[in-house]
Amino acid sequence: KTKARVLTYGFEPEATIRVSDIEYTSNKEGQPTGITFKLNEFIPASLAGGTHFAPVRINGSLGKSQAWSVAAAAAVGSVLGMNLVQVSEALRDYHGPKGRLKILRGIKNSNIIDDTYNASPASTRLALETLRDVPALRKVAVLGDMLELGDYSEKAHRAIGVLAAEVADILICVGPLAILIASTAAHKIPSD
Repeated sequence: KTKARVLTYGFEPEATIRVSDIEYTSNKEGQPTGITFKLNEFIPASLAGGTHFAPVRINGSLGKSQAWSVAAAAAVGSVLGMNLVQVSEALRDYHGPKGRLKILRGIKNSNIIDDTYNASPASTRLALETLRDVPALRKVAVLGDMLELGDYSEKAHRAIGVLAAEVADILICVGPLAILIASTAAHKIPSD
């Protein structure tokens, strides 16, 4: 319904800029270091046609949200005349924002996935899915309150509790609303 050039981005096959082949990277000790993926761009026949792709590597951050952000940047870059290789090169030093699935080194060869910036149901779900997908001997989730959810608050915290129980070997909850996460997960995670 518009004469403007419309670009879409995401993981769906029909997206103009599509993310595929996401993999977690690790160092020689097996500690996670980031992600790699492909950006694929479908170019309509009226604009030269075909599908182009470029590999992307993000160091220091994990999760699909990083790839989603890169796809959005690639869509903007495409509108401005950049190709995917140029976009990939421009993002070579990108590390993701603080508090959004950042990799921190812990003690005794442990790793911390820091997703502490203003938690929401969507960001907490993504963080738990990332924790699920990253190889580790033991997975510990430390979760707090998700604020400003109104009438949806109890339902959202309980839904996160269900997922946390499926992902975490140990669950630590902090805050009056996080008690709902803990109580929902309690029957699935053995307590000491």
